[in-house]
Amino acid sequence: MGIDFKPYQGLQDLIEKRHMINRQAVRLHYAEPWQFRIMLYDGSAMFETKLETFHNLFDFLAREVSFGPTELSTEPVEAGGTVFTYPKQSQPVVITCTVRDTGDRKLHKWFNKLVGKVVNPDGTFNLPNDYCYKMKILSYEDDSEDGQDLWEGLVYPTKMGDIQMSLDGENFTEFPIVFQQFNSLGVMK
Repeated sequence: MGIDFKPYQGLQDLIEKRHMINRQAVRLHYAEPWQFRIMLYDGSAMFETKLETFHNLFDFLAREVSFGPTELSTEPVEAGGTVFTYPKQSQPVVITCTVRDTGDRKLHKWFNKLVGKVVNPDGTFNLPNDYCYKMKILSYEDDSEDGQDLWEGLVYPTKMGDIQMSLDGENFTEFPIVFQQFNSLGVMK
C-alpha cells in the first residue's frame, strides 16, 4: 500500500497562508470616502453653474453624504414553533448631506424658501410639485471621469440641522440638510 503521508508542518503552513492573504489585501484597491458626487436637479437654474453641465453648485458645496441605499421591511410568519420572515416592501431612503454655505447664504435661503411652499397660511401642509428634486449619488475610481451610480431617486428636503458659528472659527460655515425619498421606487444600485 503506497500511502503518501505529508508531514505535518503546523505553524509554518498557517504563517504562509496568512502572508498570502496579507499580500492580496495590500494589492486590493479600496474605495476612498472622498470619491463621490451628488447631483441635485430641480429643472430650474438654482444649482447650475457655467463650468460644466455635469457639476452643479450643490455638488461643490456638499462635503459629506450619509445614506442607507436599501432597506426592506419584513413580515414574520409563524409555522408551528418556527418563524419565517419574508420581504414585504422597500422603505424610502433618508439622505443626510453636510454642506458648506456660500457667503450670501444661498443654501440657507433656498431651504427656507422651500419650507414656505410646504406650509399653507391655514396651518395645513402639502407637497407641491416643484418641491421634489431628482438626486443622484455617484462614486468614482481614481483615474476615471465616469461615475458609477450608487443611488438615484426623487427626494425633498425635510430638515436643516444646527448651524454652528464661532468667532474663533477657522473653517467654513457648515450644516446638515436631510432629504427624504418621495417614494421607494428609486433605483437601487
